[in-house]
Amino acid sequence: MSFNTVKSKIVLISAVMLIILSILLSFFAYLYLQNGKSLLLKGFSYHISNFAQKINKDIIRIEDNAKDLALQGAMFNKIDKNKNVALFTTINIFNN
Repeated sequence: MSFNTVKSKIVLISAVMLIILSILLSFFAYLYLQNGKSLLLKGFSYHISNFAQKINKDIIRIEDNAKDLALQGAMFNKIDKNKNVALFTTINIFNN
């Protein structure tokens, strides 16, 4: 195939430019996706660590409430055996 005419040269140049632009676009899309994946992983790890910290704080709070409840139970057993007071203090401990 000879490229002697202007039309064939324009078609060839257009095809080569289209191929080059497609390759460049594919390369930049690949780089963008790799960067996006790493950003997603960083975001997920950040959210997971925050979630773990929140869970740990909740567990510590529940442990403290259990200790308070145990102390209230020991005081109830030794001092006063009024069930209304025990129920009231138990409800207040778990409302915290």
